[in-house]
Amino acid sequence: MEASQNIKFRTSDIEEAVAAISKIYCPHQMELPRSYCGLSTTLEVVQCGLQPVVGLKYSTPVSVDAGRFPNLMLMQTCIDGKGLVRQGGISAVCRPNETLPLSPDVSTQLDFDARYVQRTVRLDIERLETLCSRWLNAPLEHPFRFELRPFSRQLEQAWAQAVTLMLAYERMNIILPEAAATSFDEFMLSLVLQQHLHNYSNDLRRPPGPVAPRVVREAEHWMRIGGSETSVSGIAARMGVSLRNLEVAFREWRQATPTQCLRKIRLEAARAELLDPSETTSVTSVALNKGFFHLARFSAYYRVMFGEPPGPHASTEPPSKRMIFPCRRSRVGFTHQARVSRILFINKLPEQTHGRYCNGCRITIRSTGAPNSGAVIVTAAITFVRVIAGLNIWATVQILRDGSSSRCKEWRKLPLSG
Repeated sequence: MEASQNIKFRTSDIEEAVAAISKIYCPHQMELPRSYCGLSTTLEVVQCGLQPVVGLKYSTPVSVDAGRFPNLMLMQTCIDGKGLVRQGGISAVCRPNETLPLSPDVSTQLDFDARYVQRTVRLDIERLETLCSRWLNAPLEHPFRFELRPFSRQLEQAWAQAVTLMLAYERMNIILPEAAATSFDEFMLSLVLQQHLHNYSNDLRRPPGPVAPRVVREAEHWMRIGGSETSVSGIAARMGVSLRNLEVAFREWRQATPTQCLRKIRLEAARAELLDPSETTSVTSVALNKGFFHLARFSAYYRVMFGEPPGPHASTEPPSKRMIFPCRRSRVGFTHQARVSRILFINKLPEQTHGRYCNGCRITIRSTGAPNSGAVIVTAAITFVRVIAGLNIWATVQILRDGSSSRCKEWRKLPLSG
């Protein structure tokens, strides 16, 4: 994506402030208290991917009449101070670390105290309504409207992390490729679409109908032949099914979500590129070009799937047969224990398996969930481990599977590395 110019603006002239803010948002009127001692407006616009982040601060209490709020879908976060928002006869108070969703084409008035500092993200209305339509597999009959209330605590935390990541990329001068920017945009839209109330929430809660397994196979086909810009919502729209139906179908026939299956395909493509690198290949470039906008999570997904961190010198051992878990370094002796709470890509395991010894390595498996749920704890008592000061010791355990069966047949110990 091409970089857009950021804006940083400061003025003490009220007319100049209104004109500058109107260009970013919409034409509006501003009223100041009679006793105000001067206005100092700070406006900062950071172009982060597809969604600009706008910071705005006044030095005095202000009242803003934004009229019908045309074509504006704003997620307004209060950083400091206190604000009051009125839309269509409904009022809501915005306090520090709270975000209010403001909907377009509704009569809007805002009151801010002198300490109020806001950070807003402007969502693309057309992309949001298109995504909602894909979830329903039907056109929207009415304009999309969020309920005017602060985000829940869970949504607030997730939203703050996403915005922080956007600003971090800007500070590091990282321009997201089209694939990563599109994936990031859909993630943020899905976040508010699924976790905040709006006028289509009840429609999204209705149970979807049954879907034939051929739909899953067709979706997987498009996941493989589509480019890095391919999204689950785009595949659903291409196939003429709702995102909800596609989700149910994958959970029923693949015991996974469409997003997880698409992620697995992208991880395999990323690994293939890392194993055959060019002079310009880097982990960051590969991750972003494959649609992974969160580099730390890409590394974690890669490690879980392939048993090693991403890099050009990866092992060629088949990924489905390896698992790595960390061992804590013991101060005395050479006995170490390691524990992980979940193993991926193993759908069925016996409730309890004991007594597998191999070269001094003892493995115990205990079920922590429903029978055959795949939720297990693995505890390994490993002897004769070389201790290196200041480093974690990693133990590698190989899982051998019989063809398509996912039931564990044998455990073996592989060489340990420091």
